[in-house]
Amino acid sequence: MPISDGKKEFFNYVKRPADAPSDGDLIGWDSATSNFVWYPAGTSFTLADAFKLFHAYNHAGGQSITTTAASLTFDTETKKDSIYSHTAGNAGITVSTAGLYEVKADVAIANSSGSTASYVTAWLAIGTTEIEGTRAVINATSGRGSATITAMVELAASDVLNVRAQLNTGSNTIATVADGCRVSLNRVAA
Repeated sequence: MPISDGKKEFFNYVKRPADAPSDGDLIGWDSATSNFVWYPAGTSFTLADAFKLFHAYNHAGGQSITTTAASLTFDTETKKDSIYSHTAGNAGITVSTAGLYEVKADVAIANSSGSTASYVTAWLAIGTTEIEGTRAVINATSGRGSATITAMVELAASDVLNVRAQLNTGSNTIATVADGCRVSLNRVAA
């Protein structure tokens, strides 16, 4: 295949070795030796703790959102791989393995009484410390409102991830909607 620098064309001729890959083989990078490695078709791979999933939602709803920040609870778990610890009905999700996590949270609220201009904020937190860039604002003046928070978050082993919410303005009575609040974590890299 020709390669050009704008002035000259170069041709890189490579003799095919006897153990060159064939159909179905994979090539990978060995960071220990800084070399490419061929994997024959049928080689089994373990992704270690990458792509380990957690998903839970709040089936019951009805958790009050007040002017005091609180962590949302999740009473129904649909997926919990071994690197996660969570008790159904509680808030925090503990990770046992450090890494980069894709986190998605949906927060749905309902105004059951009041008509003053009201806003709820929701965010992701490690413990109770807000993760910057994850704050969402939900209009809670009347009816229902919702927000989705998506973030790539570096978590250390033993970190506890929470979805937090607070009524910031107004005096309306606000609560979570049944089946409307959910959280999912996916470990995507070490």
